[in-house]
Order: sequence, then C-alpha cells, then structure tokens
Amino acid sequence: MPWPGFQSGSAMTEPLFSITIKPRASETDLVGHINNTSIAVWFEDLRVRFFEYLRDKHDLPMLKVTVASITIDYLAETFFGADVVANMRAVDVGNTSMTMHCDMYQGGKQVVRASAVLVRWDPETRRPQRIDDAYRAVLTP
Repeated sequence: MPWPGFQSGSAMTEPLFSITIKPRASETDLVGHINNTSIAVWFEDLRVRFFEYLRDKHDLPMLKVTVASITIDYLAETFFGADVVANMRAVDVGNTSMTMHCDMYQGGKQVVRASAVLVRWDPETRRPQRIDDAYRAVLTP
C-alpha cells in the first residue's frame, strides 16, 4: 500500500500544511543526531499548528482530541545545524478519530515519516465523540 500523500508513480502531492523547524543543540543525543523524542515533539507541534491554521482559515471551533497512537519511521539521520521541514500530507477522517500522515525533510532528503491517530472526546462524559461536520468538510476531499 503506498504511503498517503503520494500519487501513482513517484510524484509527491503538495502538503496540506508545512512548518520549518530549527533544531536546537539541546535536542541532539550523544552521537550528534536529533534525539528520537525530539522528533515526536516536532510532530506534535506540526499537528497543533495545523489545527490552529484550520481554525483560523475556516473559522472552526476548538476540537478536543487526544493522541491514541503514534507511529514514527526514522528513515535517515537528522542533525543539528540544518532546518527541518515538517509536512502534513494527509488526514483520514473516521467517525470519532482521524489519522494524520506526516513527513520530515532535512537538506531535501526525507528523514522521517509518521502517523498519529487522534480521537475526539467529550470533556463532560470523557467518551469518544463524532468529529464535527465542519472539520469533516474541510479535511475530506
């Protein structure tokens, strides 16, 4: 099964949203790589900023979600000293959850891909809740 965000063949589609991350020296491990926990934090930043962008652009309400699972594939080393571009490639919307597909590039080379399953929940009942139709309309092609 092809990775979401890729068309047939090898051409990549434009990302839904992108941010540029400037790695900090404190995010490196003992061998000079960006620590794997920093990558997870960067993807969280991408997801939060993507939701802010959607709310601002489409005048959407706050969507309360919690992370149910995260998968991160480390494809190449990531280093301090060069910016990293993080892309939101695709969002698969279910009934009460959505799966966000992301990737990261450093120096034009893909270094990481990830997906996260987020579940919408009702803060009063603490139970899963259907994703709003307004978000569905924006996120479903």
